[in-house]
Amino acid sequence: MERVLSFDVGDIPVHPGDLCIVEYDRGLECGEAMSEVEEAEGSQEGTPRKVVRAAGEEDLKRLETNRKHERLAAETCQKKIAEMKLAMKLVKAEETFDGSKIIFYFTSDGRVDFRDLVKSMAQAFKARIEMRQIGVRDEARMLGGIGCCGRRLCCATFLRGFEPVTIRMARDQKLSLNPEKISGVCGRLMCCLTYEHSTYRELLKGLPKEGNWVTTESGQGEIRSVNVLGQRVTVGLESGEYAEFPVSEVRVTERPEPSDEKQEKGRGKARGRGRGRERARDRSREKERGKRRPTPAPGARPEDRARPGEKERPAGERREQPARKPVGQARPSAGAQASAPQPGQQGKEQGKEQGKEEGRSRSRRRSRGRRRNRGNKRPDGNSGNTQPNPGQNA
Repeated sequence: MERVLSFDVGDIPVHPGDLCIVEYDRGLECGEAMSEVEEAEGSQEGTPRKVVRAAGEEDLKRLETNRKHERLAAETCQKKIAEMKLAMKLVKAEETFDGSKIIFYFTSDGRVDFRDLVKSMAQAFKARIEMRQIGVRDEARMLGGIGCCGRRLCCATFLRGFEPVTIRMARDQKLSLNPEKISGVCGRLMCCLTYEHSTYRELLKGLPKEGNWVTTESGQGEIRSVNVLGQRVTVGLESGEYAEFPVSEVRVTERPEPSDEKQEKGRGKARGRGRGRERARDRSREKERGKRRPTPAPGARPEDRARPGEKERPAGERREQPARKPVGQARPSAGAQASAPQPGQQGKEQGKEQGKEEGRSRSRRRSRGRRRNRGNKRPDGNSGNTQPNPGQNA
């Protein structure tokens, strides 16, 4: 991973663009000088890293060989990831200057078990293998690219670290909160939102907020927009006009209470909107019912309309009504039943229906009798019929 660090050059002449062999955490590395030699300001913590020598012909050949090994290692690792079906995306392969270690950088949504992959790569390249999971910002810094401003990405050129970026910074700078406009190529909020945020914070301290009621030389009104850098506000006056004033010429006051007439007018508008929404809902329900019901043919009577699941019949053709069973028909005697011939399946069905109808008739007669007896009860619990039974003594 490329980083911009400070090194002690000593007596070695170094100019911008020169390749140097320097001391690093993992041994010797080859780097490029980014600036002229400068005097160190103040005391630095720890021992500064040193520049060992300027890169020679052998060092440049070794560097070119390492670049070929990195491309081969990246291709091999990508094939192994596809064969093992690992949920990871390989970003870059990097080999140390002495060739003893190969570092693979990858991104993933979660943890990945890559132990088998490490063993396979170690056997293939006979070197130590290290897998490092990075974030999307580090991926953008490694791969580089062009930002929405038309310049190279800040993280790939001069930024030494990532500072936290919040949506509040975009609000303070009055930027559009559209994610496509305030996000970088990495999908996160752009790092450049932090560059001017401190200046905006200082300028916002003495400014009124949008929605405040202010008094101006042209009358009272409500603040509609604020120009932070210009220190001016746009006010919507009570007359309906808009005017721009410097911050020093406006004074925040309390909003006046609306009159009874305005309040009643506002309530009437709210009631009208509510009734309009109810009517719209009723129309939508009627439309849905109309879609569900089939449209009857012209001249068709209500009894001729098709039921759900039936086809529409032409006008004049009536629906066949099922034959009704006679109510209260006397039950045939046992002898008649025995002597009557047994019909087929249709006769059985008719017999069942006739029996059900007779049972319902008997139930209705019993219920009428119970209601009649309850109506003739006396308060003392005796029946209203005073005639003794023939079998009883008077």
